[in-house]
Amino acid sequence: MKTMTLDRFQPTVRIGPYEIGPDLPPLIVAEIGGNHGGDPNLARLMIAAAAEAGAGAVKFQAYRTASFLGRHSRYYAELAAEELEFQTLIDLADYARGKGLIFLSSVFDFESLELMREIDPPALKIASGDLNNLPLLEAAAALDRPLILSTGAADLEEIDRTLAFLADRGASEVVLLQCTALYPCPDEQVNLRVIPSLFRRYRVPVGFSDHSLGVEIPLGAMALGAALVEKHFTIDQALPGGDNEISCPPAELAAIVQGARRLSRARGSDQKKVTAGEKEVRRAIRRSVTAARPIRAGQVLQRNHLALKRPAETGLDPREFFALLGRITAVDLAADEPVTWDKVV
Repeated sequence: MKTMTLDRFQPTVRIGPYEIGPDLPPLIVAEIGGNHGGDPNLARLMIAAAAEAGAGAVKFQAYRTASFLGRHSRYYAELAAEELEFQTLIDLADYARGKGLIFLSSVFDFESLELMREIDPPALKIASGDLNNLPLLEAAAALDRPLILSTGAADLEEIDRTLAFLADRGASEVVLLQCTALYPCPDEQVNLRVIPSLFRRYRVPVGFSDHSLGVEIPLGAMALGAALVEKHFTIDQALPGGDNEISCPPAELAAIVQGARRLSRARGSDQKKVTAGEKEVRRAIRRSVTAARPIRAGQVLQRNHLALKRPAETGLDPREFFALLGRITAVDLAADEPVTWDKVV
């Protein structure tokens, strides 16, 4: 991809009150999707549970089944049963905001894009299957808000083309999500190291859409720099339909949220330096050159005359050990006395 294209995207993106980007606390999105089974009351219970667990956002799916799925699809009946009325989605968005959550939604057709004009979410999600859906991408870019793009089942050439297309359509705020389109995703196919790789290539915020089981992998994604983590969420993994079986329950989501807070502090800088807290410890754990035993003035120093002992205070740095060999002591030295240059000739 040409540098001029990359320069047209912002290195950080604001989604509601959250600034998304490298070195910033990650946004945790509870992906409810179709786990409600088409039941608005169950959807509300899931929103409330996500808020209680500490998520920053919830995400749903907005679609008209017949608009994006052929009737011959084996998923048609299931997705039609999970389809929410647009007014229901408007109500759920209001309910989520009342719980202090950002409301997000994947959009699958032009009707759902029009709905987003009314709901007015702070960003739009484009699912992995639509990474090459140029008409939908063009219409989404026209809504002039950040786009969250999942990259499941895509290669770099496809991502290059999509970003170039969006840049040409005026989009300037994009969040890429590393994603493997398997449900559940085996650990060996998650490929977390793609996260920093995508950031180096595109210089846009990179997050992680997680289909793995448990809390360890999303935490690993954040440690590698994921700026946003989307985790499938349910209040009961035994519920029928949707992705309930592979979704995390409230306790796991709470653990991810707590882990995100710790990791955002622990990631720190990519520069290896002595931290402020280490300076005192450094003096205590480093060594300095001392006399191994009492040494009289005029002694030619050999290895057995010298020791390296903690703490590193007034004696010479251990790197000077070999330079002292063959020198002559100018004064008497007591055992454990620090050796300095003014004590030898």
